[in-house]
Amino acid sequence: MTQLPNNPETPKDETPSTPSESITLKRVHSHHHRDYTKKVSRVSASGEIKYKKVKRKHHRKKMSKKKKILLGIPLFLLSIILITVGVLFTMNYLGKREFLKRNKTASIRTYKDTYSYNDGRVVYYNGKKYVYNENMASIVFLGIDRSELGTEEIGNAGQADAIYIFSYDTETGKCYVIPVSRETMTDVRLYSVSGQALGIEKLQICLAYGYGNGKDTSCENTLKSLSNIFYNIPFNTYMALNWDGIGPLNDLSGGVTLTSLEDVNTEYSNIPKGKEVTLMGQDAWSYVKYRDISKLKSNNDRLERQKQYLNAYMNKMISKIRSDFSVISDLYNTAGDYTYTNFSYNQVVYTASTVLPDVYSSKDVEFVPIKGDVKMGEQHAEFYPDEKALYEVILKVYYNEAND
Repeated sequence: MTQLPNNPETPKDETPSTPSESITLKRVHSHHHRDYTKKVSRVSASGEIKYKKVKRKHHRKKMSKKKKILLGIPLFLLSIILITVGVLFTMNYLGKREFLKRNKTASIRTYKDTYSYNDGRVVYYNGKKYVYNENMASIVFLGIDRSELGTEEIGNAGQADAIYIFSYDTETGKCYVIPVSRETMTDVRLYSVSGQALGIEKLQICLAYGYGNGKDTSCENTLKSLSNIFYNIPFNTYMALNWDGIGPLNDLSGGVTLTSLEDVNTEYSNIPKGKEVTLMGQDAWSYVKYRDISKLKSNNDRLERQKQYLNAYMNKMISKIRSDFSVISDLYNTAGDYTYTNFSYNQVVYTASTVLPDVYSSKDVEFVPIKGDVKMGEQHAEFYPDEKALYEVILKVYYNEAND
């Protein structure tokens, strides 16, 4: 018997059945609580199996860059709106507070034989109790007899031909307009050309404006005299308008229609008494400015025309604003060319967003005249308010009647 060798050679034409390189196998394994993964198996020539975990791709489509931008735009705009609203709310709040800041420290005089306490903030008058209303904001409007403000030296800076107090209840929206005669006699502080105080004289209130620089010091001097007339009611916000602004502001309304209360004859206009006219440009200027100085009570007649004109003008502008709110912007921009004011930006925002909407939506704007007597002084007419009637105006506008 022939024995086989211990290490026989493998025939060249025979191939082993074991793999000479790796074979890749794939098997999907999943869990209900996590993302699917693939386990990749490799079987080596030696028979060793190797596993590798591969995270399975999500089926959700990746958001495109364009879609991200489109989604971001409304979010950005929303953020801007929220920031803007917050800023406007803050400015509105600050503007209101600036209007009212002097009310809390006001020390108000009272009419004779009137019992009061707490610096005149609580008074008893004719058997009734009145409490000072700290929610009243007042703006003093001054019409100046100059084409430009601040162009003359102290003592000759012009006169306040028209004086109107606009008082607004920030809680109720109630509006009052108080016309003050330019001839009202009161204490006026006098200053030299260099600004040095010269003392106090009893003069027409219109002259207080002249003793200043035609801008801030003139307005402040007028407000001090005005506060003196009104028993120390605080006035600290003002707007002065030079007479060249009357026509342009009038024409923004499209013309003011009214029936003339008297004959108005100037170098620019001839408006007969009793005639219905639509005032434009120079005619509007003539109607609110004209007075016959040969008549003792000519300024009282002019105040009546101005009251009539302002009522008609406000009604016309309110109608325009209701149909086109941008008119407020036109009004503000036009007035800016002819006015000087100490409004802060916060106060402008508060006036535009709160006060003006209340004014143009309100039927409750009330003109409150001051009764008194006109007398001829040494050179000019002098108006002396009826103190009792004046104090009752103050109680009506600036106080609330208490129930207790």
